[in-house]
Amino acid sequence: MHKTLVNLESPYAGNIEHNTIYAQLCMRDSIINHNEAPFASHLLYTQPNILCDANPQERILGIKTGLEFTQATSKTVVYTDLGITPGMENAIDAANRNGVELEMRKLSKNYWEKYIHKTLRKTPYAPPGTVRREGEQPAPPEMPPNRIINENVFFGISPWITLIPIFVLLIIALILWGSSLGWWS
Repeated sequence: MHKTLVNLESPYAGNIEHNTIYAQLCMRDSIINHNEAPFASHLLYTQPNILCDANPQERILGIKTGLEFTQATSKTVVYTDLGITPGMENAIDAANRNGVELEMRKLSKNYWEKYIHKTLRKTPYAPPGTVRREGEQPAPPEMPPNRIINENVFFGISPWITLIPIFVLLIIALILWGSSLGWWS
């Protein structure tokens, strides 16, 4: 079944936790209810170790990079339940400049009742079923093992393995040196 490739726009800056959950639900809506394959640059480029949204230069770079996808997509879909941010306005302008179809969209009331009210009360970093108390801040996320930078690994290889060529060279040098001294005669 062919899906329409779309550039998905929703708020990100500000309440990042809330807006991330909202963007994820917008992607779900796009995939399930509209038969689309959405691309949301603000969810991808803001991942750890990619770009830092708090850094103004990196934020601008992320927005500009995300706008490059506008030309490759069939349309830009803008979810407006939470308003339109300056970053979303940039995407709307880019779609208009490039002649890309533009669709303003809101999540259905069913989404608000079924997903958002339940999801936004939960801490995304806690086990399922954990509900955050009013005013309580989420615990900082633990990076999954594949995202941790391990100083003990060099190009994915244990440092002991990287020493093998050095040991081999030392053994060869010892053998040659021993031969010159007549140890092996």
